[in-house]
Amino acid sequence: MSHAASDERTVQRLEAFSDIVIGFSLAQLGASLAFIKPAMTLNAGGVAAFIISFAIVCSLWYFHHRLFERFFVPTALPIVLNFVWLANVVLLVFVSVHSAGTGFAERNPTLLYFGLYGLAYAILAVQTALGMRERPAADPALRLKGIGNICFMTYWALVFCAAFALVDQMPWSNSIGGDLSMTFGIGAAGSILMSIYFRRKKAALTNA
Repeated sequence: MSHAASDERTVQRLEAFSDIVIGFSLAQLGASLAFIKPAMTLNAGGVAAFIISFAIVCSLWYFHHRLFERFFVPTALPIVLNFVWLANVVLLVFVSVHSAGTGFAERNPTLLYFGLYGLAYAILAVQTALGMRERPAADPALRLKGIGNICFMTYWALVFCAAFALVDQMPWSNSIGGDLSMTFGIGAAGSILMSIYFRRKKAALTNA
């Protein structure tokens, strides 16, 4: 088997294993609703936590898929980072299950929740950057896509870090929910602007 064929098989096996772990994590998140104790009644905050967690884990899978589709290089550091990322996702779902039951009523799990999300996006950004450095893309459109992925994931890692710092520094009270909503609202607005920017850059490349 040639070196290129061996690398391709390694990437396929790693992606398949990653999909299994992510799928198991999503199943765990869904199954958790059947095991919430009466003392941890699923309130509106818990439902929101579940829906948001499900959506963000799905988005993490999507960007992980895009990483493996174009930019993942099966060398030692990216492989280790992939396993760290998977462990991070499993732990994140565990924390999400707890948060769904408490509605983010506890400080430390909330800190861990935001910290893990920030780390997940940061690892994906680093892996994409490593892949682009190892195998520079000759296609300008592909290079732009890689840069866009790095910017988007770095941006959301910073948004989650900001939420982490907010929870860590501010007095813990019901009012913190409004501050967090504002943080993620600003984050979403910035993400939309970033998407528009890269969409225009892509259109300019296409029309050039």
